[in-house]
Amino acid sequence: MKRLKKVVLPLSLVGMLALCSTSVFAEGLDISKYGKGSEIIDGRTRDGITSGSMDGGYWIRGKKVTKLISEYKHYKTKGRASVTNGIGDYNDGGWKEADTFSKASVEWTSKGINRAYYDNKQ
Repeated sequence: MKRLKKVVLPLSLVGMLALCSTSVFAEGLDISKYGKGSEIIDGRTRDGITSGSMDGGYWIRGKKVTKLISEYKHYKTKGRASVTNGIGDYNDGGWKEADTFSKASVEWTSKGINRAYYDNKQ
């Protein structure tokens, strides 16, 4: 029983801290000015790229070596990709015509929250 308490208590405290810090960050972030969709990129342990169909287009995002990347193209309308790293550096790939990738990248950081965004004009 003592062993269980030693494991469960620290894990529950970590979970509570993570929820509190995420909600505080989310309240101060207006995602709509960056795009219609976003994803937190957690690359602390390894590189990782995710890609696939998204909202009428194709979205590539993740950590590539030391870069946080987002690339988005919409098949019928203009599309845009952007990224913000954990220390607030922002890069916008700009609005691109249909079927053309908008590409954004910044240095990935272990501080704060790294986030990739996509947007389209429909």
